[in-house]
Amino acid sequence: MKDKSAKKILSDFETGYDLIADKFSGTRAFMWRDLGFIRDSVKTGDRVLDFGCGNGRLVGFLEGNYKKYVGVDISQKLIDIASQKYNSEKTEFVKLSSDFYTLPFKDNCFEIIFSIAVFHHFPSKEYTSIIAKELYRVLKPGGKIVITVWNLWQKQYLKYHKKSKKEWVDAEIPFKSGNKVFRRYHHPFKTGELESFFQEAGFETLKAEEGWNLLYIGEKASVDK
Repeated sequence: MKDKSAKKILSDFETGYDLIADKFSGTRAFMWRDLGFIRDSVKTGDRVLDFGCGNGRLVGFLEGNYKKYVGVDISQKLIDIASQKYNSEKTEFVKLSSDFYTLPFKDNCFEIIFSIAVFHHFPSKEYTSIIAKELYRVLKPGGKIVITVWNLWQKQYLKYHKKSKKEWVDAEIPFKSGNKVFRRYHHPFKTGELESFFQEAGFETLKAEEGWNLLYIGEKASVDK
């Protein structure tokens, strides 16, 4: 995908999620059942990065079992919702620009990173690779990363796939809020494809599973390669 097209998609996400923020937040009140293990992944002394935090629902799910939680998102309205609901000394929410390439954090500053249903929105292999490497940079050696994306090869999603001979397959899935419709860009990751991006970024694979969602759990080696 051309850089101009990718930037347009990312910009549309910022305005689109602001448009549907209230209703979208209402549909994200609870953590999905297959992610119940997340709570046990965090230790009381951990600094947690929630990459693509949305309305901050992960904060409530973790029940304060962390030293510091930082959530980042490109939607100002979702950041506002999260900040109002989960306002404490242990939480921080940061608005990112829609076409960010770097995160506003120092190297090696988080013990664990979560990114729930975010990476399938990235519009190119190049951008996905850049962000995977950026998450590797901010994760401490020995730290873990947990990534999920929708499994868009299930029957109910195939109708949204665009016919293309390109390697990077596209899909648009609508989200309705009243009379507003936001057609969200998705990339249907294939088996092994998600894992390959994080391995190339430097992570060691701990788990890679395919089910209702695709799950990747990786670790940054205690000593950088």
